[in-house]
Amino acid sequence: MKYFLLFILLSVINGQDDLLDFFDDDSEAPVPVEAAFKGTRVVNAQSLEIPRLQIFQFMIQHRFGAIENGFYDLFGMDDASIRFDLQYGFTDRLSLGIGRSTLNKTYDLLVKAKLLRQMSGPKDGCGM
Repeated sequence: MKYFLLFILLSVINGQDDLLDFFDDDSEAPVPVEAAFKGTRVVNAQSLEIPRLQIFQFMIQHRFGAIENGFYDLFGMDDASIRFDLQYGFTDRLSLGIGRSTLNKTYDLLVKAKLLRQMSGPKDGCGM
């Protein structure tokens, strides 16, 4: 019984010390969230990530055609649409890119900039 009361007393003392840490005025500054996504694209849409500074990124995106003809069209491989994408990170917040798609043989240009950053820390919010 003595050990049980000692255990309860020590756990209450440690609990009070942890609660006092929440009232500490020396809070750290917020830091930007890194790598919210692992890549610059999510399926076929853009994510909020850009290539890092001085990094070339080459992507090949592939969409299958209709699979209803089975082996005749190799389950959609013959009618596939492919897109090539090349991006370069000029800064940590700006990238430029060019792409080409086999669908209608279209070309596209990309300018992607991070205007705001998500911050993590005691004072959550947007940062510049």
